Amino acid sequence: MPPAFARPTKEGKVPFKVATLDKPCFTSYKIWGDVTKTSPLVVVHGGPAGTFKSALGAIPFWTEFGLPVVMYDQIGCGESTLLPEKYDDESFWRPPLFIAELNNVLDILQLRNGFYLFGEDWSATLAAEFASSRPRGLKKLVLAAPYGSTALHQISIDHRLSELPCEVQRAAKRAHDTGDYKSESYKQARLAWFKHVLLRVLPWAPELEDIILHSGIVEHPVRQIMIGSSEFHSEGSLRDWNIVDQLHKINVPTLMYSGEFDTSYDIASRPFFERIPKVRWVVFPGVGHGVMADPTPQSARCLRILMDFLLKPAASDEHDESVSAKTMRETKSISLPCSDTKSQMFIKHDYVSIREVSNDTSARRRYSLVLLRVLTSLMTALALVWLLCEVLPSGWLVVPASESNDQVAAMGLWTRQTHPRLNLAQRR
Repeated sequence: MPPAFARPTKEGKVPFKVATLDKPCFTSYKIWGDVTKTSPLVVVHGGPAGTFKSALGAIPFWTEFGLPVVMYDQIGCGESTLLPEKYDDESFWRPPLFIAELNNVLDILQLRNGFYLFGEDWSATLAAEFASSRPRGLKKLVLAAPYGSTALHQISIDHRLSELPCEVQRAAKRAHDTGDYKSESYKQARLAWFKHVLLRVLPWAPELEDIILHSGIVEHPVRQIMIGSSEFHSEGSLRDWNIVDQLHKINVPTLMYSGEFDTSYDIASRPFFERIPKVRWVVFPGVGHGVMADPTPQSARCLRILMDFLLKPAASDEHDESVSAKTMRETKSISLPCSDTKSQMFIKHDYVSIREVSNDTSARRRYSLVLLRVLTSLMTALALVWLLCEVLPSGWLVVPASESNDQVAAMGLWTRQTHPRLNLAQRR
């Protein structure tokens, strides 16, 4: 079995009491590693209506770096309790349900002593809303392609759709206007969309195309009621979701990343960067939403950057001693800026460039001090030059006798005799 699909160390189901339901519910979970020895990475899978299988790219955190990983299927999906009786109740399928489930998983698995949290796409926004409540035990937060609100996400989707050929745009609009999402033209438009924003390494294998067209993920009842029938329009229970005003409450170091062609275009993700006090934002060029899944060098870079962020102790945190120094030495890490600096990085092929942001007051203060020192040094140097010109006696510059004044001037040097200002003073 390949390391990326290593068997879980432990798996099972935890009871989940839903306040508005009389029936018992449960959440299916899987654990890689020993969570009693090292703070684990808790992964909230994408969707809505995905399963932990969509987040298998996180398993190398355990197989390659020794960081335990916890995954679970969200309620209504995968191996957790399915609730078909609620498929027509839009008010039921709201973020508070999934936040309550996450809290329940953390409590029953006894992870409150310390954990890292990872969310992608819809679950990144869910994880951010959860983090804004400042939950006990949360140490660091990783957000892959988050969006601040459904409205901002819609703007982002419209922008990405405008990059596709006209026939794709027309097929998407026609399906939205008519409600016919089963036409062949719409299926092909959806396929073109995923090739543009999800996995950009072409050609796709036939089985991958089959998964997109026939897996039924998009048609899942939970996704239908939360997002709607279209990939290009959000019309379900999340249509008015907005967490922008809560982001400033997140008080743990946060790393957010996205692909250059991600569905969460700049405008959708930027509120996280502007409002979270301690945040870093990494954008990977040439790839889309599936940064860690696309078979490009960016996936390995992404993994290294995430590990560097997670395992590098923050000033206020204790480092997990069980994650050995040997593991860190063997890991080719990419150095990130200190945790109190707000930075955006654009990962190129062979280097990391860091751009500081002017709204970071601590960075502005440091720059002001540096500028003051530079100006002070410059003024001191100018004063010394003036003293040399006005005060020192003649003959202060010794020129070899073989060199005439004209030759010295040609070399860009001035003697007391050839200096225009000093010569004028002599003539007086």
